[in-house]
Amino acid sequence: MTNNVNNTFHNSIFLTAMYGQRWRRYQAISSHNLFHHTPVLRPINNTGYYYAEAWRGYAEPVVSSDRTLVRDAFSSYSAWCKEQSLICELLRLDPLGQLRDLAGDIPNGRIVDGQPVAVLDTPSDMKHYRKQLPAACRRNLRSAKRHLEVRLITSNNLNDLAAATMLHKKTLQRVQAADKWFVESNDLQSLSTLPEFVIIGVFNRLTGKIVSFAGSLTENGRLHVLLVGNNLQSDSKGASDLLYEAIVAHAVESGTKAHSPIHRIYFGGGRSLDGSDSLMRFKLKFTLGRSVPCSYLALVHDHDAAARLPASPKLDSSTEPLSELQRTCFPFLN
Repeated sequence: MTNNVNNTFHNSIFLTAMYGQRWRRYQAISSHNLFHHTPVLRPINNTGYYYAEAWRGYAEPVVSSDRTLVRDAFSSYSAWCKEQSLICELLRLDPLGQLRDLAGDIPNGRIVDGQPVAVLDTPSDMKHYRKQLPAACRRNLRSAKRHLEVRLITSNNLNDLAAATMLHKKTLQRVQAADKWFVESNDLQSLSTLPEFVIIGVFNRLTGKIVSFAGSLTENGRLHVLLVGNNLQSDSKGASDLLYEAIVAHAVESGTKAHSPIHRIYFGGGRSLDGSDSLMRFKLKFTLGRSVPCSYLALVHDHDAAARLPASPKLDSSTEPLSELQRTCFPFLN
């Protein structure tokens, strides 16, 4: 299978940059159905078994909308997974996609509710959108624009890409993020070559230093904000506000391009399952208060193998929503 599936989440360049060599490709084609999926495998301790988890964005399988075909497709997929020693999977669903409504027909799976996700339908114009932002946010934007500027970072801007990677690393270290969320400079460079991946940077006008950036993926009219880095120094005040406004402006501008308009922006969730943390509150400013529940499809591909694995002790104090859901669905994970 090559990259002819119309979904950038299944593009080999994107997958390798985000997940290294841990991803696999599965496709089944018939005269009536297509099922395409790229699970990301992680070993379950030293058991010889694997579980799958694609933790960036909402990389649903490409599948028919017919309920019977969906059920048959997932049955065949589970059989293939069992052959690969892939015994379970936590599949993040598009919060507003069709698969959530069809999941009741999927064998070996159950829906698990996750954290709220900040989502914005692309505004018709920026002037009207800005008027709806909180007054304090509008003040921050006016102040930030006096000393900061927004620029796109392209594949030719190697120094900016390297600086963005370092900023992303420092941001993740500051919040003690798990290793899986980090990317290397060459990975960001690879992502920048994809037409569907846009990198927006905020720079200090005086020094030219990058103080904030976001890497976002467009697929099927939706923009997924996947990578973010921020500098918290005093000369960067308002940079995050300016960055999020620029993301919305990029989506609005896409409406002038008939071949690739962006209809919806997924800013993602926060750092808690209930969405009560400061990161989620910040994102909600730019979605004008709108959030939707994120649902996961917990799949068990090999019930016998899963039943044989003992529950694992909790080895860290992570409160990352996805980690909490993993332990709830699959107690043998740590």
